[in-house]
Amino acid sequence: MGGPPDTPRPNEGSWPPPIGAAPGLSSACVTTERTEVAVIGAGVIGLAAADALARSGARVRAFERAAPGSAQSGGLTRIFRHVHFRRDLVELVVRARAAWREWEVRAGRRLVGEEGTLYVGADLDEVAERLAECGVPFRLVGPDEQRDRLPLLGAGAQAALLDPGGGAIRVRRTVDALTEWLGDGLVTADVIGLHPDGDGVLVQTTEGLWRAERALVSAGERTPAFAEALGVALPVARAGHVRATFAGRLGARAAGAACWIDLAGETGEAVYGSPVGSTGRYALGLADHSADAAILPAAGLVPAVETVEPSVARLAVYVARAMPGLEPEPIGLRLCVTTALPWHRDAFAAWSAGPVTLFAGNNLFKFAPLLGRLLAETVLAGEVVPALAPATAAASAA
Repeated sequence: MGGPPDTPRPNEGSWPPPIGAAPGLSSACVTTERTEVAVIGAGVIGLAAADALARSGARVRAFERAAPGSAQSGGLTRIFRHVHFRRDLVELVVRARAAWREWEVRAGRRLVGEEGTLYVGADLDEVAERLAECGVPFRLVGPDEQRDRLPLLGAGAQAALLDPGGGAIRVRRTVDALTEWLGDGLVTADVIGLHPDGDGVLVQTTEGLWRAERALVSAGERTPAFAEALGVALPVARAGHVRATFAGRLGARAAGAACWIDLAGETGEAVYGSPVGSTGRYALGLADHSADAAILPAAGLVPAVETVEPSVARLAVYVARAMPGLEPEPIGLRLCVTTALPWHRDAFAAWSAGPVTLFAGNNLFKFAPLLGRLLAETVLAGEVVPALAPATAAASAA
């Protein structure tokens, strides 16, 4: 059998059409399916929003071209932390922690561990004051208790803040639970076009055409492309980021070890890390985001793999200096794309484009159950709720 022709047939355009290119489709076009809300992207935020929408009584379908939670929501562990550098985020994460507990009751399983999170930084007093104002339990601990909570440590820091309500998020358990709850509301298909059409939205997918009353785009690094096609410019900066997984040395207790955020720089690096369940492995990443590789705009790709090597080498040096309970050579890497907004590293926001809501942000997993509810409210109300409003110049400077 011959391959595809080198040139399009007469009256034939390129395939697949670019996002936003509606090849002559109109409200008169016959569609295969209808739904009330279409959610584009089944990472943890898209799944959480789809779940919240379904629980509100809406008919919802979530479209994902790959396995749910396999892109920016991929991997096995994330850090849940109350430690944030803005009071409004602390207040939101307190609400998120309560929502995680509700998810755990529904799932019948623990989704956020009880390991706690240790924070080391030059701003301990300010962080402690912020947590106290929001009623978050914490205490300052010395090197001995740090090593008790995180036996992989060497000398530890002179002082650290222990957030006992923090811990390691079980990523796969969470994604699997949300996927199960959504059931046949999950559609395995790539969305190649999204078009406001009449009083609704036309969704072009690789598995046919759908018509929805409203749509939510939570598609990670692809969200800016959907937004651009709808005439909305999102201020998203994409970059390639690496996390490395290290094995515990023989006799070292890595299972149950606390999460770790070290911004003090006493060992030469700012890092974050969390245990990988009960496997005895520990995942670490650089908190120095200047080490991330910029995405090439035209190709949408991270530059050559050599750009990953310096970050991995820096993490290995950190482990040798600060975490002698780990083998210094990584046993696995997680490469991901970050989608940061300009206001701060934990920023997130939603935008409206007619019947379509667009969502973007960074470091989102810990907020997932709360963000799902806020996005459901936004979609159903047809306007962005205040907690998801993009920052103004004044607010971003706060």
